Amino acid sequence: MADAPTKLIVHIDHKSYEAPNNPMTGRQLKELGGLNPTDRLFLEVSGKGDDRQIGDDENVTLEPSMHFYHLPPDITAGHEL
Repeated sequence: MADAPTKLIVHIDHKSYEAPNNPMTGRQLKELGGLNPTDRLFLEVSGKGDDRQIGDDENVTLEPSMHFYHLPPDITAGHEL
C-alpha cells in the first residue's frame, strides 16, 4: 500500500495554506492566499538577506513552511512610493 502524499504547507501573511501543487507561480500563490492581483508578493528570507519579490509568472519550488507576505503596489518597506 502506497503512503499518502505529504501535504505541503506554506504561510501567506501569517496564515497556513496547503499548496495544491508544486511548483506554483506568484499569481497562483496570490490566489491561494486570497490576495489582490495587483499586490506584490514577497518570500521571507531568513538571516540578513533582503526578502525577495516574487513575480506573477515566476515559478517557485515550494519547501515546507515557506513564508510569504504581500504589500500593496504603492507601498514599499513601510513607506509610500
